[in-house]
Amino acid sequence: FAHLMELSQEFFDSNETGRLLTRINQDTEELQGLINQMASFLLYAVLVIGIGVVLFSMAPMLGLFVLIPAPFVMVATLMYHRRMNPHFRRYWITRWRLNSMLNTFLSGIQVVKAFGQDDQEENRYRALNTHSLNARLRVDQAWGRFFPMISFAFSAGGLLIWYAGGRAVLEHRISLGTLMAFLSYLGMFYGPLSNMAQISQALNRFTTISQRTFEFLDEQPRVQEKPEKKRIRPAMGRIEFQDVTFGYNPYFPVLKDVSFSIEPGELIGVVGPSGAGKTTLVNLICRFYDPTKGNILIDGIDVRDLAIEDLRKNVGIVLQQPFLFSGTITENIAYARPQASMEDVIRAAKAANAHEFISNLPEGYDTIVGEGGTGLSGGERQRISIARAILLDPKILILDEATSSVDTETERQIQKALDTLVQGRTTIAIAHRLSTLYNADRIIALDHGRIAEMGSPQELMEHRGLFYNLVQIQSQFARLDGVVSV
Repeated sequence: FAHLMELSQEFFDSNETGRLLTRINQDTEELQGLINQMASFLLYAVLVIGIGVVLFSMAPMLGLFVLIPAPFVMVATLMYHRRMNPHFRRYWITRWRLNSMLNTFLSGIQVVKAFGQDDQEENRYRALNTHSLNARLRVDQAWGRFFPMISFAFSAGGLLIWYAGGRAVLEHRISLGTLMAFLSYLGMFYGPLSNMAQISQALNRFTTISQRTFEFLDEQPRVQEKPEKKRIRPAMGRIEFQDVTFGYNPYFPVLKDVSFSIEPGELIGVVGPSGAGKTTLVNLICRFYDPTKGNILIDGIDVRDLAIEDLRKNVGIVLQQPFLFSGTITENIAYARPQASMEDVIRAAKAANAHEFISNLPEGYDTIVGEGGTGLSGGERQRISIARAILLDPKILILDEATSSVDTETERQIQKALDTLVQGRTTIAIAHRLSTLYNADRIIALDHGRIAEMGSPQELMEHRGLFYNLVQIQSQFARLDGVVSV
């Protein structure tokens, strides 16, 4: 888990949640069990060696007969391992795909219910579960055929001992007592040896799971902190983009040669059509990704040279869809500063216009919210998210469409909270509701990953470019009288 926390956002974008859950929870538990099983195999090996020495000391000739099944068992075990290794890998893949499907289903249960697709999801689960069951059955059936062969080989070895030992007794080369003692030790010898033959089964599981586990541990974060990292406490809040180009796929850049600067305390609005690169731009400021080309500076220092801890403490973000963790409201507000006092939490909630509705809850700030904030409205979740950002007290604030999914009254309350939050901070606000940017110092209009125009709202309206067109389109679709466009 500690290694997982160090990995970059890009890793999580390219790996399904179910796959990661399988590796962290099930694979590590099975790997631990297999390691314990290996300790048992070492004990069996010691027993086989010790009892083998006793058998050879009692009757060297019969000791040679004891070893006759060994070459056959070793060859069969090696062949089984080579043949079954792909089947074990196939079973592992079907298992994480099943977990991934379950995670997706549980995350989207409301959509499933809303569209009445319960039967479809049940059929998907049944198909994946059947596929996983068949993969496991192939493994178990192969083992069911292999293990009796091993038992037969050892049983045949026992018959050889009876035959050779009986003739030796009749020819007076050994006594009957020696033969009976030898046969008693023979059971103690073949028992552990038979158990050791199961190492092929355990080895297949071990190699499959360990390969996947070590592949995961070998993953290196794309966003890495330099050993000679620079500290920045506190930040002033100046941001500069210098010919920044970036693409999630390097061959298809989302941002192209973007350059601009933001002075401390400025409120900058970022607008543009969907897919223009607005969210990508703020992701680069947070250093969730590193630019393919160009530099991003904060207070004149390249973000790649900064200590990641300092960068994250100086950059706060309020997302369009706020995420709340399962726990109390107090814990969620204090998430960015766990050591914050209750007075600080209440002060942040009041500044975010959240104190009133929190106080009206049955248990107030001790109210437990479900994962994702279930039990609270969208506006209430958003105000708690704003309180969390206020408590962090960052010098740079990013608002990613913080009011786009709420009604007009809730938007008014959130906007009032945001007006408090942005004071004295460098703020970058992404907005589709352009009326929320009426007091911005400047607007950056993006189109197809490039800056189409930049200036104050009044200047861009007079210029009648992209921003003007977006305002006009939004005005035409306004449904309420009194909606004021910039």
